Amino acid sequence: MIAGFDISTSTLGYTILDDDGKIIKMSYLDLKKTKEFFDCVDKFAELCDELKKEYDITSIIVEAPKKNFAHGKTSADTIVLLLRFNGVCCYDIRQKFGILPIMMTEGEARTLCGIKLKNSILNAKGKKVPYKEQAFNQMIQRPQFANWPWVMKKTGRFKDYHLDEMDSYIITFATFLKNSNKIK
Repeated sequence: MIAGFDISTSTLGYTILDDDGKIIKMSYLDLKKTKEFFDCVDKFAELCDELKKEYDITSIIVEAPKKNFAHGKTSADTIVLLLRFNGVCCYDIRQKFGILPIMMTEGEARTLCGIKLKNSILNAKGKKVPYKEQAFNQMIQRPQFANWPWVMKKTGRFKDYHLDEMDSYIITFATFLKNSNKIK
């Protein structure tokens, strides 16, 4: 089985695929109300313990942390925090599973999954649709998500955590494709 993590200090998405690429579990860990860094680390460690007990995971993929600034959205402090948390989580993965996690950028994963992103897509308010949301919108059209139990907000939009779940699926499935030579 392959496990994949979209590591973040607010919402951490994770996916487990079987050896045929079928989704065994796709979920998230909500860390938004967890203010202390090491409390986030502890919650991730608890998640790893649960996954190790329940699944025979033989490969782990982690979305490589972003290293650049998103204009108006990312500060140096945020990037440092994410790099720090990603590093500690990768160490914890290695300690608990005995597996060295593989890092993959979101760009490589999206390319391997055949996701096409455009800089010019605008939402109803005339704002650019973020790449993460574009990737999500393309992936939910695929057969494996035809009957997925998506949870909606009162506004009719998908709950935000689904984007993180899907990011974890994308890197996990991209790894499956890469490892099984099923890249189209």
